[in-house]
Amino acid sequence: MTTASPGPDHPAADESRPAGRPGPYPPPPVPPPLPPVPTTRAELAAVIDHTLLRPEATSDEIIKLCADAAKWKVAAVCVAPTHVYLAAACARRGDGPVPAAFKPLPAPPPAR
Repeated sequence: MTTASPGPDHPAADESRPAGRPGPYPPPPVPPPLPPVPTTRAELAAVIDHTLLRPEATSDEIIKLCADAAKWKVAAVCVAPTHVYLAAACARRGDGPVPAAFKPLPAPPPAR
């Protein structure tokens, strides 16, 4: 029985790969680059959602939310499902961005 000497076809035993696995390991994948960090108020507002998810919010609060969203030019408004119709009407009027609705979490049980 002959033992192969280290060389290009037979690497030395002290390399950092398991025995029996041919070739070098592939390099780890490179993560995609991060998006640029917003540096102005306008750039920051363009990636923010203005949110009011309280189901007991009044119509006046929703209208003010949409007006504020239009003023700051935020990306979207998020409202409870009961207020989507009103927020959509504000968006059609030009008083805000497109609304998004979220199903609210269940209320916590009452304290004993």
